[in-house]
Amino acid sequence: MKRLEEKTYQLSYPKHEVKNSFLTYLLGEYTQKKLGFNTRLLKRIGKAIEVDEIDRFVQELQSLFASIPYHIFIGDREAYYHSIIYLLLSLSGSMVKCEDPTNIGRIDAIVETGKKIYIMEFKIGSEQEALKQIREMKYYEKYLSRGKEIVLMGIGFDPEKRNIDNYILVSP
Repeated sequence: MKRLEEKTYQLSYPKHEVKNSFLTYLLGEYTQKKLGFNTRLLKRIGKAIEVDEIDRFVQELQSLFASIPYHIFIGDREAYYHSIIYLLLSLSGSMVKCEDPTNIGRIDAIVETGKKIYIMEFKIGSEQEALKQIREMKYYEKYLSRGKEIVLMGIGFDPEKRNIDNYILVSP
């Protein structure tokens, strides 16, 4: 007989629609936004990523963060921003992976479009620090054989402004 601590269970969603429904309600709780608002936002974000309009993508994120009531923000926690961005990308239909492990670290987010692979790192503070981590950890190496253009994206958050302060896009 197995001991209790030796048993491992993996929980998942029974189907894609259930996962999307759960994530939609979770996004609503994190942002205090109604479903209709989020649906329009998700379409704009998905379109911006798919056509590689990253300035527009970041503007949409900044607008959303600016509209979140200050009293529900967890502004000094990188995970808060990371969670919202993951929810938005996932629900927008983008091909996104979060906390993607490599041989020496974990990539905050990977977004793959028809032409490009965006390797994203989020930092409270400087976008330069985020980019430095991507380069030092060589997160891009995992994706070199995909045959797509790789774009490194460092995103810096200002905890006082509770928003994206700046971002940078570069090639490896």
